[in-house]
Amino acid sequence: MKKTIVMAVLGLAAGVATTFGQGEVTFDSYVSSIATTYGSDQGVNAGALLGSPFTASLVYSLSSVSDPASSVGNTTLNGSFSPAYQFPDATSSGNGLITASYSGGYFTGAGNNATFRLPTYSGASLVYFEVIAYNGASYGASSIRGHSAVFSMPLATGANAPVDVAFAPFSVFTAVPEPTTMALGGLGLAALLVARRKKA
Repeated sequence: MKKTIVMAVLGLAAGVATTFGQGEVTFDSYVSSIATTYGSDQGVNAGALLGSPFTASLVYSLSSVSDPASSVGNTTLNGSFSPAYQFPDATSSGNGLITASYSGGYFTGAGNNATFRLPTYSGASLVYFEVIAYNGASYGASSIRGHSAVFSMPLATGANAPVDVAFAPFSVFTAVPEPTTMALGGLGLAALLVARRKKA
């Protein structure tokens, strides 16, 4: 009886050890002291640390992506990225995006938002990430937003502890609304009318 209990406990311990860190990364900027600030277009706020109501989120790509950090007039996110979903099942969008709230320029994921897991990950291949920051309901709908430059890292596997995301500091800027097709068409028509008047 005792032998059975001991074997069961050892089996459980072995199971925990072998399932800890299956393609995982910790969503945190506090431990690595990487602060996010307001950008140069924010007047008196320029350089100030982000706090409420800003949200940090993680996006990823399995293929190489090139994208510099956001800047004045360029806060658009590269379309190659996919949203990183919450631990423990990154394949289900029902879990919601992995997010964390800013405080004093830093964020620390808590609960399900502490760790991003990529179940399809194998080996030591690189995964490409960006950390995004925004002050609204989503990145696209936010009036002030920004993203880090692309960074790549292997994920923790086996019994290895997940490591913190290793991004460089970045700033948020006022989002410039992208012109719609109708707006561009209207501008083109107006330019044609002006050109015709000049000829007449």
